[in-house]
Amino acid sequence: MKSVKKFTVKSSDQTFTMPSVFGGMVYIGQINSSVLLDNVAFSISGVVESPSFKFKDMTLVDWREERQLMEAPWGDLVSDQMIMSYPKRVLDKIQDPEEFLIHWERILDGMTELAGAQYKSTREHIGFTRDLPNKGAKTHSGNPLMVQEKIGEELVEFRKIWQSSSNMLAILHSLAHNHEDSLALLKFKGGESFVGNLFVDYVKNIVHFVRPQQIRDEYKSENIIKVMEDYIQDGVKFDRFFTSGAVKLFYFDFVRNFGHDTVMKLGRNGSTTIDYQERRDALAVKLSEIEGQDISGYLTSWGIVISTSAEQKLVGFKKTKLNAKQLIQFAKDKIHVEAAKKAISKRRGFQKGGFKRPQATTPAPYDEPDMSDEDEDEVTTTELSTTVGYTTTEATPEDAVQQGRGFEIMDPVSPHTRLYI
Repeated sequence: MKSVKKFTVKSSDQTFTMPSVFGGMVYIGQINSSVLLDNVAFSISGVVESPSFKFKDMTLVDWREERQLMEAPWGDLVSDQMIMSYPKRVLDKIQDPEEFLIHWERILDGMTELAGAQYKSTREHIGFTRDLPNKGAKTHSGNPLMVQEKIGEELVEFRKIWQSSSNMLAILHSLAHNHEDSLALLKFKGGESFVGNLFVDYVKNIVHFVRPQQIRDEYKSENIIKVMEDYIQDGVKFDRFFTSGAVKLFYFDFVRNFGHDTVMKLGRNGSTTIDYQERRDALAVKLSEIEGQDISGYLTSWGIVISTSAEQKLVGFKKTKLNAKQLIQFAKDKIHVEAAKKAISKRRGFQKGGFKRPQATTPAPYDEPDMSDEDEDEVTTTELSTTVGYTTTEATPEDAVQQGRGFEIMDPVSPHTRLYI
């Protein structure tokens, strides 16, 4: 029979021994005491010291020496907001742990910002393991958040953190689950609520500068049209809100219409009641107060039923003109714009293989009489870029800050201009 590993902790007045069947990292967490403790000293036996990179306190030279001197097979990367526990062989592959942690800190900043939480008020522990509670899962939410060990070996460069890989999205989703209760008003049932999509989309859009319709396949125009037309034709029933996929598009459309700033306000002033009808009522009232108009019609157009008592509280508010069908028109407009852009590029000769001089034999489908190519392009693009709900015209990061809109106004080619909106 194999011996069980043990370690002993001694303080000034206590001694205790802990068994550890498989071995592993040992942490001493925050000490909660009813009396003021100026200094508490511990001695631990039966362990070896593990390498730990301390963000802002260590140089790369210090870190290289520490990894070489310490014998433990595991080690940590530690910052103000997180601890990442890796096998030592993986730590050796991370060339610049400081830059690596900066990008993870940006992700956590985005999560806490959308949750309406105090800046750097949370601390996450991400650990990599060979065994997870759910068989076949890549991650398991909680604190520590557990990730399959082989995924950790793939994500050793900060550039890979930016990529929209399934492994990275799995980690972001688990991090989002740790925060989703802060948006209780937008959580319509227990279990797999999909409200975590708001956090993941916010990070990918605001931190990683990915445009919204490139974040998920569900947000592609063709899928939006199919799902929404089926859902509406079936009678917009809340019992199909989740199974039809409409719930994911609701969160997409919610941010499209109201912006991330409204999501943050709902998080700071949310309800923690377990009764989901009360949550829906509270959402209708609070959202109407924030927007200055009766939003209940928008919610019911998605199948989110509001009680009579909640509707009575909204008497006197101007009725909103927003509804779920407008998302279908938005998607159709997107397809129309893309088709126009391709037609113009093809006519100009911007095709693979170099520039080709356009033929002037027959008019192109978007030609306007008595107008130069430059003027024609300007008019065509302006006319086709008008969409339902918000504009797709050019905007700067400063516009994004002022409007509080995360979608469609980011500049994806300037990732170093700022951290996030």
